Order: sequence, then C-alpha cells, then structure tokens
Amino acid sequence: MHREAHGHVAGEIIEVALSTVEAFLGRISDPKPPSPSSGVGVDPAHRTIMFTDIVGSTAMTARLGDVVAMELVRAHDALVRRALASHDGHEVKHLGDGIMASFGSAAAAVACAKAIQRSFDRYNRASSEPIHVRIGLDSGEPVEDSRDLFGSTVQRACRLCSAAGPDQILASDAVREECRDDEAFTDRGIRNLKGFRQAVRAYECRWRAECSG
Repeated sequence: MHREAHGHVAGEIIEVALSTVEAFLGRISDPKPPSPSSGVGVDPAHRTIMFTDIVGSTAMTARLGDVVAMELVRAHDALVRRALASHDGHEVKHLGDGIMASFGSAAAAVACAKAIQRSFDRYNRASSEPIHVRIGLDSGEPVEDSRDLFGSTVQRACRLCSAAGPDQILASDAVREECRDDEAFTDRGIRNLKGFRQAVRAYECRWRAECSG
C-alpha cells in the first residue's frame, strides 16, 4: 500500500525527539472535545483570524513516513495550542498540517503568533527534526455557521499564511492599524492573493529580536 501511495517503500527510521517538547510543555495529549451542552460558541463579531501552516508538510511526510510525520504534527499542535491558551485564542478547527484560530483583539493575535514562532525556535534548536511554520493574520467580521467561520477575513488570513515564508508572520493592514504599533511591523509590499481582485498590502510581524538566548 505504501508503494502504491508514494512510489517507494520507507527504508529509514528517524527518531523524533518529542521529549524536547514534553520537557517544557508536559505530556502531549489531544484536547478533549467541547461538550455539546457547554454553550461555548464562536463569537461572530469583529475578530482577528490566524492560520498556522507547517512548511513542506507533504515532502516531510514522503521523507519521514506517516507515523513520524504525525508525531511532528502533534508537536506543532501542542505548541500552537499552548500559545492559544496563553493569549485567549480560540481554536476554530484543525487543518491537518495547521490550525485556524480566532481572537477578540489583533494585539492578542499578534502576541500569540510571536509566541508560537518563539516556541518553534526553541524547539528547533533542541530537535534533530525541525518544524518550520508560517502564520497569516487578518481582522474583520467573519460569518459564523455550524461552529465554523467564513468570509473574506478568513480567506485573506489563509492567503497571507500561504504567502508567508518559513518562520514568518504576515498580517494585513487592518491588523497593523488595530495594533497601533508601527514599529512592530515591516511593510512587505503589495501581494496579489489568490481569489482577491484587489491586491493586499502585507506586513511582517517581527519576532526574532524577542527570542531569548
């Protein structure tokens, strides 16, 4: 089955140091699904939407195999969910190789995105198999349906994530304006995003200078 799916048979096993994550996160475990009676829903008002994406996830799976690649995805999920919990972020859905989340403020979303990249920076310096993530952010009023969010804000955040490079955070002008901190952003010019007739100005959220040792 592996030969039919990938064209070759895995011949090498690479150990993934998940103990590195567990050393400062605790035991990795999947979150419990919310109770149907909990009444917790997605706020359909003005939100900042975040997308994370593991760079090169398809090539990673082909190179490492499904089992090891899934362990790396679990490491990604643990780091992102820890940051979301610390910055009042709400996980909307898991995307296989990334997570979509929403925030009540742009400042919280940007702080969370920076925390995520710092976490992966620490992880990569201690791991033999690094994980590089890109992040996209946009603010607006998404439409809620069946506990999911839709609309141009969601699409723009997703496209900005796709346009970002490894270890990069790209945000829209709306996010920059809401944060009111021009020094935290670098203008990366106009981007023609798929599905949008009007070009979008993208801003990079700087985080590397804030990395510790």
